[in-house]
Amino acid sequence: MTNEEFWKHEWEKHGNCSVSVLPQKKYFNANLLLKDKTKILETLKYAGITPDDKKHSLRLIQKTLRDEVKFTPLIKCNTNGPDPTPELYEIYFCVDPKGEKFIDCPPDAVKNFKTGCGDGKPDIKFPIYKRHDHVLNDIDE
Repeated sequence: MTNEEFWKHEWEKHGNCSVSVLPQKKYFNANLLLKDKTKILETLKYAGITPDDKKHSLRLIQKTLRDEVKFTPLIKCNTNGPDPTPELYEIYFCVDPKGEKFIDCPPDAVKNFKTGCGDGKPDIKFPIYKRHDHVLNDIDE
């Protein structure tokens, strides 16, 4: 996937509904500012949770992030390969309509969120990943 395809996908999947409040460039800038506020990887690392292909407590991941950001994240998992252990795939925080701050996710969003992390399974794998920082450098100034 090219950088352009990545940003197009992100806009179509997540940002398109905000166009009346946040045009595309403002949407991405707001997201990058919020990303910088969360420091997700640093926060998890401080708690001993790292992308190491080992199992970690889903509840501990949620609690660690909630304690730092003050709002409970929604966590999505997937499975990869022959190992049926759910893997951390995406972390979602709900944001106010102006894209300025985190908020509690609406009850319907929480209820309808498909985690893929397995019901009642306490551990998920945090896979080793390759960072794609170069993608962030392609935003037009």
